[in-house]
Amino acid sequence: MCLLSPWLVEPAGGAEAEGRGCTLGLAVPFALEKDTEDSERCMLESSLWERIKTLEQTKAIEDLNKSRDKLEKMKEKAEKKLMSVKSELDTTEHEAKEDKERARNIIELVTSETKTLKKSLEEAEKREKQLVDFREVVSQMLGLNMSSLALPDYEIIKCLERLIHSHRHHFVTCACLKDATTRQDRHPQGHLKLLH
Repeated sequence: MCLLSPWLVEPAGGAEAEGRGCTLGLAVPFALEKDTEDSERCMLESSLWERIKTLEQTKAIEDLNKSRDKLEKMKEKAEKKLMSVKSELDTTEHEAKEDKERARNIIELVTSETKTLKKSLEEAEKREKQLVDFREVVSQMLGLNMSSLALPDYEIIKCLERLIHSHRHHFVTCACLKDATTRQDRHPQGHLKLLH
């Protein structure tokens, strides 16, 4: 800032002023010249400060623009990454829903099959119990002891075969005798013939 002024230069009084060769007429132009130089220097300094300030502001604006561009690129990358993650998440969620639906269907199928198998097993156990009871009754009717038989079914079948064979033999014999008796009544001279 310029602090010089033409009014600050004052002529000295009386003889001293003349002795030094300083007069009021010379002091004023010197002060005006000095003031002009100071004013020009102040304007130059002010202009330099303004230019420096402008350059600093320009540099700051450039830095801000670079930072903004960098942030925009980072934002674009982040948005792309976010979209990619969102897409992956949607795909994973869709696959998870499909897996859940498949698992639910499998569970329903397994549950249904388990119920069917349980019912079939219960029926098979019931039939097996009925067969065991039937075997015991038949063995008792045949006079067999189930606990002492090595092959219960085989022993029961053999015993039944003997019984059936004996029964058939008896029935056929009776029939033969009846037929023979009937024929004899028709033909008194005929002989009684047995077929066995």
